[in-house]
Amino acid sequence: MSEQQPTRELTFEFRGTGIEYFKIWIINLLLTIVTLGIYSPWAKVRNNKYLYNHLYLDDYNFDYHAQPLNILLGRVIALGVFMILVGIGQVYPIWGGAIFFVVILVLAPWIVVSSFSFRNRNSSYKNLRFDFTGDYKGAFITFGILPLAGAISFGLLMPLVLRQIRKYVVDNTCYGTSSFEFTAAINDYFMAFLKILGMGFVLAVGAGVLTTFGAAVPAIAFIGGIAMMAVYLLIYAYYVATIENLKWNASWLRTNYFTSDLKTVELATLFFTNALLMMVTLGLAFPAIKVRVAAYKASRIVFVACEDLDTFIANEQKQAEAVGQELGEVFDFDLGF
Repeated sequence: MSEQQPTRELTFEFRGTGIEYFKIWIINLLLTIVTLGIYSPWAKVRNNKYLYNHLYLDDYNFDYHAQPLNILLGRVIALGVFMILVGIGQVYPIWGGAIFFVVILVLAPWIVVSSFSFRNRNSSYKNLRFDFTGDYKGAFITFGILPLAGAISFGLLMPLVLRQIRKYVVDNTCYGTSSFEFTAAINDYFMAFLKILGMGFVLAVGAGVLTTFGAAVPAIAFIGGIAMMAVYLLIYAYYVATIENLKWNASWLRTNYFTSDLKTVELATLFFTNALLMMVTLGLAFPAIKVRVAAYKASRIVFVACEDLDTFIANEQKQAEAVGQELGEVFDFDLGF
């Protein structure tokens, strides 16, 4: 009998620095401005290449393989469709808006699938590429029908919508030929939203009290206003941490799985300092903020390998070659979302 493979906790690590990324980002920004946006696909590839190459798992970095011309092609197609729709609206002003809405509704699921396919098929780890197997029907239901149902229900169904969106994305994401699986229950999302609503209710009551007493005592209004902003920031950080942890803690790759432990206070502190940096630097701190967020999230996510990762990847590479796994198609493009 063969021995069971011992479980290994493989940590993510982002090794980029704000200064390095700033140099790439500022040059890309200037070239994009000078070329009136034509350089933007090349800028996107350079930015993503840096972010991917500096994200490590078990001391191996990820890679990004997209070709700028494919991104440019996608944007040209999108611009062409938009201009045609605008032209139709000018010729038929009464029906133009309806036609625009219907065309966008029909095209949106295809754009979603195409964008996910482009991103995954141009991403790799240890020379093995990711893939996306979602179809138009699933995207139409997930990104079209369900959000509409969430809106009609005045937000009551939004936990279900968020859970189904995440499930659609994860279940259709592959590493090699093996699909990921999302196992979070709908209950998990509803309980998270109930807690957030409870916090929101407390915040609303506090705001009402401050409004009442603040009119008579300005000092109370000032101090209370700052306190309310801090509470709001904590609630938002709690929401982000809860949803992110739910997303990762329920994601599996065969017998392997992820754990995530984002902390509310740490996230709130990160958001607050990032906002200050953006204000003080008039937006020039954006690359540093991107690096700070990436580094923090990477430090809190762990991949628990319950089988030998090298053997798994070697087998996946053979299977991918055997089935002729696609590395990207001309109609899989990125719109920069």
